[in-house]
Amino acid sequence: MADKKMLTEKEIEKKVSELKIELLKSPTKRGRVKKEIARLLTMANSIKSVEGKV
Repeated sequence: MADKKMLTEKEIEKKVSELKIELLKSPTKRGRVKKEIARLLTMANSIKSVEGKV
């Protein structure tokens, strides 16, 4: 199983904002960008739920 790099909340927020800008600039990449944003938001939510349990 490959280890995935866990991003901090600030990195996730920065990356999401960059992807939103990319989405506005090039609507042809819309599907890929939206999937990437969803993946990052899911990662952010899982980080919050893990921190809440600790």
